[in-house]
Amino acid sequence: MMIRALIIDDEMHCISRLERLLATHCREEVAILGTANTVVEGYELIDRIKPDLVFLDIQLHDQTAFDLLQQFDEIDFEVIFCTAYEQYTLQAIKFGALDYLL
Repeated sequence: MMIRALIIDDEMHCISRLERLLATHCREEVAILGTANTVVEGYELIDRIKPDLVFLDIQLHDQTAFDLLQQFDEIDFEVIFCTAYEQYTLQAIKFGALDYLL
């Protein structure tokens, strides 16, 4: 069964790199169904697509991934945080992070 995934990051080079890595190493397991660059776009995309997995950057312009996740009554998808910010690890775990990639 293919994992239906989204990438939410405010830096296009990070989105492109993750897409390349997934295409190279997980082509048969993970399908990227869309990308978003802001909290608003991310919320709308998650609500519309209903993914199994979201690759989520912590800092999204002047907001955070946690601002996005707090908008959901129930988080019914897995989250892998992809960030350069080590100090958010504990908060990510509290949001049920599947993984935390630095």
